[in-house]
Amino acid sequence: MSNEIDRINAEIIIGECLSAFGLELNDVMRGSRKRNVIDCVKIMCYFIKIYTRLSLSEIGELINRDHATVIYHFQEVCGRMKVDIKFSEEIVQIEKRISQKIKNFSSLSKSDYQMLDYIFNLLSYYSKSLLQRGVLIEYDLIELNKRFIKNVLEGNDKG
Repeated sequence: MSNEIDRINAEIIIGECLSAFGLELNDVMRGSRKRNVIDCVKIMCYFIKIYTRLSLSEIGELINRDHATVIYHFQEVCGRMKVDIKFSEEIVQIEKRISQKIKNFSSLSKSDYQMLDYIFNLLSYYSKSLLQRGVLIEYDLIELNKRFIKNVLEGNDKG
């Protein structure tokens, strides 16, 4: 269960970092070498490593990078924060948003989870339909969230 929570927290982090940089997930997954994309990926690696217990390989899989790149990006953010005050302030702002979203997610009630279960079931149904038509979507994320919600509703984790 904790691994599912870590993966969901990682998805929250990825979403917040993408939002902070005004990017889409496809920008990151394609391996773009644009400065803003690289900076976003570095910060994702940093926060996912701090906020989760995912392995470096698991983090890399989430953002289409290898474990060595994850280590390098993490170290680079740590080093840059020591010498670049403006960068450090940006990291603090992103971290505030991330920690608030993670806190909000972890404080959901059972009825909130039931509503999410309903929503994810609908998403799953329509996602399968879209996949059959060749539309690329984040189907794995939807299935991961469905499993998490199911576990909470069955009492395998507290809501």
